[in-house]
Amino acid sequence: KKLNDELDSFKKTIEENNSLSKFNVFPNPNNGHFNIQIQTSQSEDININISNLVGQVVYSEKVSVINSLNKWLDLSQLEKGIYTVSLYLKGKTAQTQKIIIK
Repeated sequence: KKLNDELDSFKKTIEENNSLSKFNVFPNPNNGHFNIQIQTSQSEDININISNLVGQVVYSEKVSVINSLNKWLDLSQLEKGIYTVSLYLKGKTAQTQKIIIK
């Protein structure tokens, strides 16, 4: 119970410090074709980085998000495996999700 309270507190702190209200990557797992959905509470410039397991950035793009963004990506040229999708806001990691390309 105590750990859950700490996690909730941590999540709340993260939410208070960034304007990202929603971040989804789907479908997951996928074949390299997937959608990134971002919702913000204000207009933000966000860097999207996708890295492989050894930390090499295999895709990077800066996007401007005004309330919401749906970004369709075709990364089917990448090797099958696990990747990390990270959103950077004001130079700091805002949110991260793992995806599986199979």
